[in-house]
Amino acid sequence: MKKLIPITVLCLFTFQCEQGWLKDILIPVIEGCTDSTACNYNSDAEEDDGSCLTNDCAGVCGGLAVMDNCGTCDTDSSNDCTQDCNGDWGGEAVDSDGNGICDSDETTQTDCSDPYTCSNCTGCESSCCPNYCSGNYYYYNRSCSNGFCVGATSDYCSDGCNVFFCVFF
Repeated sequence: MKKLIPITVLCLFTFQCEQGWLKDILIPVIEGCTDSTACNYNSDAEEDDGSCLTNDCAGVCGGLAVMDNCGTCDTDSSNDCTQDCNGDWGGEAVDSDGNGICDSDETTQTDCSDPYTCSNCTGCESSCCPNYCSGNYYYYNRSCSNGFCVGATSDYCSDGCNVFFCVFF
């Protein structure tokens, strides 16, 4: 009987090694990143453990640096570039009075041809809000208020009009 116990233990041990659980204890599976495109790829790994990483924009494996809209790569979001009032990333145009018009446009605009809007035009012959014709109505005596032409006087022109006056046939 004493000889039977070691033989039984030896048989169970051999059988369990072939079944796997004891084999896993004696020869563990190597876990790691199995994605060959990852920066921390482990060619010895037999089982993926979810640890795969990629390089950030600075080339750091698993790093946190990001590229902002102006092409600066770093981890400091306080220096990320912003859009100026012209919509240019990293631009310097500002709207200090908050009226929706970039300050540079307010001081340099010379095109007063739009009959509906104005913005502190310079170089215009009379007003930022020129007279105009729409359909059979002639609009004049207008003024600029908050970026829009307001307060027009209008005359109905039965024969039509042009930008200067009613047309009579």
